[in-house]
Amino acid sequence: MMEAIRRGLSGLVTFSGRDDRRTFWYYVLFVFILRWLAGTAASIVLMGSVVSRSVRSAVSGGGAEATVRTMQADVAAIMPQMAMIGIVVGLLTMALLAAALVRRLHDSNLPGWLVLVPGALYLVVIATMPEQTERAMLAINASSDHPGETVLAHTNWGLAALGWAAIAIVVALGVRKSTPGANRYGAGRDSVF
Repeated sequence: MMEAIRRGLSGLVTFSGRDDRRTFWYYVLFVFILRWLAGTAASIVLMGSVVSRSVRSAVSGGGAEATVRTMQADVAAIMPQMAMIGIVVGLLTMALLAAALVRRLHDSNLPGWLVLVPGALYLVVIATMPEQTERAMLAINASSDHPGETVLAHTNWGLAALGWAAIAIVVALGVRKSTPGANRYGAGRDSVF
């Protein structure tokens, strides 16, 4: 696994050659663990202030309704920062995976430019994130009785489907069998995976 991570990180701008499935998927696992850790750390930092203020509101005797409204306002206030973190983490994930996916495509004798298909889909999702955040903030601020239902009603399910389609394409391309022996992209590595 460590060799796959080393190969992935040392080949961030190497779009030639081949990566077998084992190398590719171990590296993808590493990248997604990093992505999860970064998102979790950012959420803890940003949500800490929301929870702290909500607890102070509850302790001060503001009542449940005042505490919920305070929490809604605080969550709406941090949504732009969360969206920006999501954009940055998404772009970093793309940058970390692009060359590895190209090499994986080469290993199954496919042209590397196919990486543009899931990349373009994911970029559409990332590009619309600020607008989606604004819609969610408006829904939270406008809601009173059922904030979660209001936010879900304003979710753009088509964009969510684009994001999942990008992931499905990467998985479909990543699980393809390796071309045995050499192909037009270079010599293959023996792998049982």
